[in-house]
Parts: sequence; C-alpha cells; structure tokens
Amino acid sequence: MRAKDVMFKYAQGERSFQGVNLYRADFEDARLQNIDFKEANLSRVNFRRCDLRGADLSHANIMEADFSYANLSGATLYKSYLIRTILRNSILVNTNLQRTYLNRADFTSANLEGADLGTSYIQGAIFKKANYSPMQLFLTNLGEFSDKSIEKYINEQYTKFIRSGTILEPDSKFVNIWKRIAKEKNIKI
Repeated sequence: MRAKDVMFKYAQGERSFQGVNLYRADFEDARLQNIDFKEANLSRVNFRRCDLRGADLSHANIMEADFSYANLSGATLYKSYLIRTILRNSILVNTNLQRTYLNRADFTSANLEGADLGTSYIQGAIFKKANYSPMQLFLTNLGEFSDKSIEKYINEQYTKFIRSGTILEPDSKFVNIWKRIAKEKNIKI
C-alpha cells in the first residue's frame, strides 16, 4: 500500500490499516490522528512532523523510521520494534511504550513526559536532552520488592543500561535517581 492510498482512505473516514506494508512510505506533515497501524510494516517510513496523536502502532515493525518533530501523544507502541528509529524532538506525552524493543533509537530532545516505558528492552538508545521522568524507565514499582531484590535489580539494570551503550547526559535525572535510591538503600553501584 502507498502513502497516498492511506491518506485517501483516511480522508474518507477509514482509520484501520492493520498489518499493512508501508515500507519507505512518506507521511511527512500528515495528520493521522487515531490511525490504527497495528502489526504494520512501517520500516523506513517518513513520519517527520506527522500528527499521530492517539495512533495505535502496537506490534509494528518500525525499523529506521523517522518521527522527528512528530506528535505521538497518547499513542500506543506496545511491543513494537523501534530499531535505529529517529524520534528527535518528537512529542511522546503519555505514550505507551511498554515492552517495546528500543535498539539504538534516538530520543534526542524528545518529550517523554508521562510516557510508559515499563519493561521495554532498551539498548544503545540516545536520550540526550530528552524530557522524561527517570522513574519511567525501569524503576516501576519498588514497593513490591524486598530491600535485597531492589539492590540486585538496581545493580543489574544500571549495569545493563550503561554497558548497552545507551547515551545519557552525565547529570541526567535517570542516573541521579538511581544514585539517590542506591544511597537511600545503601546500595553500591
């Protein structure tokens, strides 16, 4: 399917495009609010400055796509594959990124306020100047763990995150929150 076919059908009121193959499609500057791209192939798709508020991209293959300056507020990317995906300066407010595979995804200057990254696999991702709450990434509900399991969890996640090549600002909130919790719990990291 081509981008212009999707745009035509979307203008006619259709919102469901589940499982479509849109490899290398160009949706730059498009308005696609509440569109359903569940299980779609969105590899190398250009979504620059696209309005995808409320979109469903669950279980989608989103390798090497470009979402620079796109608005994905309230979108669902549950269990999607964002490999080498560009999300620079994008808006991901209250976006569901649970169980998403983020390998070398670039979130430079992205707004991740309220985004849920719970149990996502993050490796080599870039979060430079990104706006996010550090608790969003791994420390989801510490109340369920004993002190010993918290210590083990923090050490494992911190080591995994830093060794994965994920790029953070040296004074990032994310690193600082781990250090604060480690200090409170007398955990050595």
